[in-house]
Amino acid sequence: MNIETSYQKNVVLFKLNGRIDLEQISLLESTFGEHLDKGYTRFILNMVDVRDISSSGLGKILSMFKRLELSNGRLALSDLSAVSEYVLDLAGLADVFPTYRSDEQALASFG
Repeated sequence: MNIETSYQKNVVLFKLNGRIDLEQISLLESTFGEHLDKGYTRFILNMVDVRDISSSGLGKILSMFKRLELSNGRLALSDLSAVSEYVLDLAGLADVFPTYRSDEQALASFG
């Protein structure tokens, strides 16, 4: 997995590319942690180029979401690939995460 990071209006945008699985999860975890340590609490995960998500990967995204909720932060998902959408539906989490068709819509949702 690769992560491209950009910043807009104090929101961190991670564009994920590849597989989100047990082997790759540490990269997402460390990148997320580094930004939390810097004081960021608003994140968008762009998932258009995600090819697969394992249960471990999904668990990590859910953990990030819950951690941010507890600290008055927020995590939104944008531009889901067909695989991402399918996995969220299959896991019963499609309604848990705020999801948007584009990064622009997700960014606008932060106000």
